[in-house]
Amino acid sequence: MGDVGGHGTSIRLSYHSQLSAAHRLAWLVAPQQTGSCARGYQRMATKFAILLGLLAAVSQATGDCESRHFQCRDGSGCVPLFLRCDGISHCSDGFDEEACDALPTVALPANASVTARVQFATAHDSFELHLCGGQHCSRVLLWGEGKDGTLRYETQTSCNLCGRRCSNRVKTHIEGSYILRPGEVVLEVQHRPGQLAVWRQGRPDDVVEVPVGADYGTLRVRPYYWGTDMPVRYTGDSLPASAAPAECESGKLKCKDGQCVSGRYRCNGSNDCRDGSDEEDCYRLNMVALPVNASGTARVQFAKVHGIILVHLCGGQRCSSVWLFGERDNGTLAYRTFTGCNALGWRGNGVKDHWSGSDKDFAPGEVVLEVQHRPGQLAVWRQDRPDDVVEVPVGADYGMLRVRPAYWVADMPVQFTIAATKAGTTK
Repeated sequence: MGDVGGHGTSIRLSYHSQLSAAHRLAWLVAPQQTGSCARGYQRMATKFAILLGLLAAVSQATGDCESRHFQCRDGSGCVPLFLRCDGISHCSDGFDEEACDALPTVALPANASVTARVQFATAHDSFELHLCGGQHCSRVLLWGEGKDGTLRYETQTSCNLCGRRCSNRVKTHIEGSYILRPGEVVLEVQHRPGQLAVWRQGRPDDVVEVPVGADYGTLRVRPYYWGTDMPVRYTGDSLPASAAPAECESGKLKCKDGQCVSGRYRCNGSNDCRDGSDEEDCYRLNMVALPVNASGTARVQFAKVHGIILVHLCGGQRCSSVWLFGERDNGTLAYRTFTGCNALGWRGNGVKDHWSGSDKDFAPGEVVLEVQHRPGQLAVWRQDRPDDVVEVPVGADYGMLRVRPAYWVADMPVQFTIAATKAGTTK
């Protein structure tokens, strides 16, 4: 785990061995970049752009992305999740460097401390803490604990503003077992003069320390494999009051200025927050290319807070949308369909209603959907229920499938498996 290429090379072989030779080569030749992780980055050198094109062709020929990879929005290739938001555009359209400022962040000036409650999942593998200034960051990578119960970690300095591409490795303490258990990990974090200190709550004897710059004062926590979000809640007496506004009630979205609006307003194409923050990061959604005559499976991790599952098929300017409410009394899907929606899948024209408002909601857990892009039509049904199909007309240029919750106050992970079908084939 760590950085490859440039100085301070550190490789965790058990994971890097999962990469294809082509992916490893793409990573090794990527030039080091600097700049803001929130503002975007320079494009690749010409040689690397050519290489990416070749890799994209290989990826398309081999089908779906491998585990712990994601597909670029334009379908140009598959990128390892640990390369997301590292300061380098690995997708030709820069998709892997979008929404990088969506990570849980808080001000942490010198002599301040905070408690970070991290909701860790196995899919994240491990996680990182960055303390950053105007140009650089220091990083703590927490891998887990050894048999003696102490933390296993690596610390690095002189990282870019994404907390990656670090040029100095300070300390590695990784021998023995280092598995993090899924669930809440509670950390105490303290910005001491010239140093960031991290330890687990109740274990002040087991401290991880890394040097930091004089201007460092922003703390960020992120998963190593950022395929699904890793919620973090910051609390503590030393936390600046402006960084910890009161929580919104259930189903409400908190704007950056503290205003609460309905989670259903997030990413609908209009500013419902006074500061417009409800329309930020709107393409940080589960999406995949679904050209005509292709079909696939979407495994949706549904929670009650999401309310409804929305399935969009989009083109350059417009989308068609299927709203899945749950099921009717007779066991068939309860839904509404829309066409002519905006590019975010909202404000369209109703096509068909098959719901009563009193239907049974989906049970929390995995909802497995089959999707098929037929000529002029999107078809959706539950796995093993091909007799209960929802259909909606789509435009000739539509080819991007997106799945999102109606109430986007918490992410709804989706795993896609897409395969091409023979032209004209339908179910």
